Amino acid sequence: MNLARWSKWVSVGFLGLLVIASVYLAVHRIYQVDEAQHLFTARILGNGASAQYANPAPLFLLGPLAHMARDAVSSVALFTEGRLVFVGIFWVNILLISLNLTKHLRTRSGMAALLAAATLAPLWDYGFEVRHDNLVLTGLLLAWWMVRREAIWGAAATFGIGFLAVLLQFTAFKAFLFFLPLSAALLLFPPPGWSGKRIHQIAGWMGGGLLAIALARMAYAVSGTWEVYLESLRQGFAVSSQAERFPPWDTVMRLTRESPLVSGLALGGLIAWGNSFWVGWRKSLTWSGPLPELLMAMGVFGVLVLNPTPFPYNLVLVVPFFLLVLRIWWPALENAIEQGHSALPWVAGLIVVVHGIPFIAFTSRHFDWTNDRQQHLMKAAERLTDPATDPVYDGVGLLPTRNSIGYHWYLHSLNMKNFESGKWPSVLTMLEQHPAPVLIINYRTDWLPKQDRDYIAAHYVPLADDFWVLGGKLPAGGGEWTCLQAGRYVLRVNDRGVQRVPGLKVDGAEVGLEPMDLKVGIHHIESPPGSRAWAAWVGPREMVPPRLLPSDHRRLFVNWY
Repeated sequence: MNLARWSKWVSVGFLGLLVIASVYLAVHRIYQVDEAQHLFTARILGNGASAQYANPAPLFLLGPLAHMARDAVSSVALFTEGRLVFVGIFWVNILLISLNLTKHLRTRSGMAALLAAATLAPLWDYGFEVRHDNLVLTGLLLAWWMVRREAIWGAAATFGIGFLAVLLQFTAFKAFLFFLPLSAALLLFPPPGWSGKRIHQIAGWMGGGLLAIALARMAYAVSGTWEVYLESLRQGFAVSSQAERFPPWDTVMRLTRESPLVSGLALGGLIAWGNSFWVGWRKSLTWSGPLPELLMAMGVFGVLVLNPTPFPYNLVLVVPFFLLVLRIWWPALENAIEQGHSALPWVAGLIVVVHGIPFIAFTSRHFDWTNDRQQHLMKAAERLTDPATDPVYDGVGLLPTRNSIGYHWYLHSLNMKNFESGKWPSVLTMLEQHPAPVLIINYRTDWLPKQDRDYIAAHYVPLADDFWVLGGKLPAGGGEWTCLQAGRYVLRVNDRGVQRVPGLKVDGAEVGLEPMDLKVGIHHIESPPGSRAWAAWVGPREMVPPRLLPSDHRRLFVNWY
């Protein structure tokens, strides 16, 4: 087998391993708070519960995700299904990146393009999470492909780009930051393949936009969420100005660490274009040079820098276009690859060291951050609750198969002021009105004011640092305990032992090992002298509280590891 054929099969094998790894990580990697919010919102939309729970009603949740969430009986299964949908989108995006680099994916150079796209480390950080950024990336890559594939689309691309620009605006409000400049640039300076009058191109863009509006409006009409979407849009404007701003440099440094070669290529392309501009500026301002890809890369990077909250997941929209700066030189690279240029082994070694090793080093860390703890708590909470009567609260939405405690169920840095000012009911008030038998504690519940946390400490008992249930611990000898939610409770003394303790009584009745049905209200609990009794919710089916390994609630969600 010659070197060329060997390298092609190695590339195919490595791509196969990457596909397997992406599916594995999609199923097993730690869940993020944004994903939990999206899937809980999908459940709200799927069940037509927009009047009961606040939600932004983004368009991408009205389809398959809402259908899956509506019928879900297992939160773990729903998260797995959602991740598998988005791992499909992840590979669609990789394919679109490759198609924007080359037209010939079956060749050795095509395999090189696929490998380059599939080893962009920031995409592995966030590219298969359930988040709208990945769909915005799909739209941008598809739009750019239509622009560059003039032979197929030509001026008809204006219709497709107008359609994508408006449709994605219903998915993510920030989509206009990308599509508005892109659309304006294309209409003002159309590519050579766009024949026809300017007015026809504008009409094509508007026609695509109108079709997108009609389809989106139809989807909202069918789901009955048009007014919900408009209200969430108004609230989004109101809270966006309250966002706590921070500089983008940590995120930018993450990009350079994870993808040094791609970052260098983007900078090199900018320097090369500057040199060509200095030599002959007229020739440098054309569609045949690197300027279009450079402007796209600079545009998405500019959005990141100007973003008041440039979280690392925004790199999903940046790093592919940094790679596409290479497009203008790709034909020469294709020729060198296909002809087997003598310098290729040296170039390949350089790429492995500068690109491949950082990719493996930074991507491999995801295997250490599993969702085992999250899934264990999700299953425990579902065993302890009835989906029709027992809410679960975590301020995030990790358990979409259960109701929450009130309309303002979601805790976010942008809305905490509304809780603190009294504009919205406090979590304490919501728990008083709709007691949640199970609380899943995490870093966002740490944001609650002291009176809310004191209320939780007084009416719940921790089975682990991140998992609390209704109950209480009494002083030595017993005392009065207020039951907030009618249901089955176990009563024990001092520890979780299963031995019967003579003298342990509730309202004068001896307590055995079996759970007791207790009503809402005050109960008098007696325990033997010197012992402390405690009560804990066990729900409709369990006989004892679940045994959970110790854990730190601050590590239940780790967003920027």
